[in-house]
Amino acid sequence: MKFLGNKSVASFLQVILTILLCSIIVGMLLQLLFSFWVKNSSNLNFPLQLNNSGLGEFARITTPFPVSYGFYIFFWTLVYTFQVMTAFIIFFAIRVFTFFKNNDPFSYKVVSSIKWIGVITIVMSSLQFLSEVVINIYFNHLDKLENGPIAYVRFNPGLSGIFFGLIILAIAQVFLEATKIKEEQSLTI
Repeated sequence: MKFLGNKSVASFLQVILTILLCSIIVGMLLQLLFSFWVKNSSNLNFPLQLNNSGLGEFARITTPFPVSYGFYIFFWTLVYTFQVMTAFIIFFAIRVFTFFKNNDPFSYKVVSSIKWIGVITIVMSSLQFLSEVVINIYFNHLDKLENGPIAYVRFNPGLSGIFFGLIILAIAQVFLEATKIKEEQSLTI
């Protein structure tokens, strides 16, 4: 099976990513329509360690834990930011596979799209790291005030996303060098 051209893997991936992008956009619109309903009818689920069992088991307890309106604004802003960034990554991937489908993998537009995918991936990982720091501070502060069920919020630095973004940027540099070589060859012929 060939990778470039109309009936190829790139063409198939372009269709799949287009369907995925449309579903993300529809999901964002539905989420926007129903976000206030979710806010008014939701409880938060927290893992609580059961100390009397001796086995260190965890249970989920649904509790109407006091969450401020500012936290909901922060949460929904974060959700929409990640969704928009994911939509842009998929858009640029569709753009790359469109050039692959048209038998033009070595162009400056492909390099630009791959660089944008890498940069957005790094920004998403950094934003995830910062948001987890803020959420950790917020819930640990509530725990001290309310003596609530939260002991610790799990903390993940998100280094894998930053590493993956750097690999994508390195791949973009390889495509840039290949584009320059292709351009030189087309000028010498």
